[in-house]
Amino acid sequence: MSPLVFSLVLGSALLHVSWNALIKGARDKGAMTLLVSQGCALIALPLLPWLPLPAPAAWPFLLVSALLHVGYYQLLARAYGAGSLAQSYTLMRGGAILLLFIPSLLLEGMPGGPALAGIALIAAALILLGLKGVGKRDPSIWQCACLIACYTLVDGMGARASGDQPVAYVLWLVVLEGGLMLALARRALGVAIWPVLRRGRRLALLGGACSTLAYAIVVWAMTQAPLAQVSALRESGILISFLIGAVCFQERLGRGKWLAALALLGGVLLLRLG
Repeated sequence: MSPLVFSLVLGSALLHVSWNALIKGARDKGAMTLLVSQGCALIALPLLPWLPLPAPAAWPFLLVSALLHVGYYQLLARAYGAGSLAQSYTLMRGGAILLLFIPSLLLEGMPGGPALAGIALIAAALILLGLKGVGKRDPSIWQCACLIACYTLVDGMGARASGDQPVAYVLWLVVLEGGLMLALARRALGVAIWPVLRRGRRLALLGGACSTLAYAIVVWAMTQAPLAQVSALRESGILISFLIGAVCFQERLGRGKWLAALALLGGVLLLRLG
């Protein structure tokens, strides 16, 4: 993995945890999830005319991914209601790394020794830390992990089929997601949805900007480096979630989190060496 890809994926991890923290901190997590999806679409729409369309081969991946993302959004609010930011995030993302590894192995072959060790160390640290009292109570966290692995695989393949247009691929993806999310919310809430969108428009744009930029970086990176390595490196953002959880949500930083942080740093270093 080149220094540029490595650095940008680390930056995307910060952005990704930031919009997840918005959902975790919201009183109505379902409404905040809807707002973030609409913010993504609003940011993407004016940019689409300036970019070429993704290649026709990418559109089946786009449609499947949009459906997977909508399912993910529906479960995400429930998952964050089941545990702390750090716990829920670690289980979802660590489980996704493991689930993604086998199909990535079939598509791209076995990574080198340092990279393989880095992926394993990051996934193990996340899952062992997150298993402390969350996943046994609510299956939505594990369901989220499955959907994350599925849409990451689909988007990695779709971006590579997009004709060197991974950014356009992501922008079209978030527009499709936003439209589907809005249709579902309109059907469930009726006209009551419009005041929610008006009141939360600033947070929608903030969360949407973080989410869209973070995912555009990751999808581009998956055209430059192996899927499993990009996915594992992205989840180093859990280190940031520890800090946000402690500062914003008064979540305790115990010995286990410090040990996990050291393991994650070791995994990141191994990925860089690989």
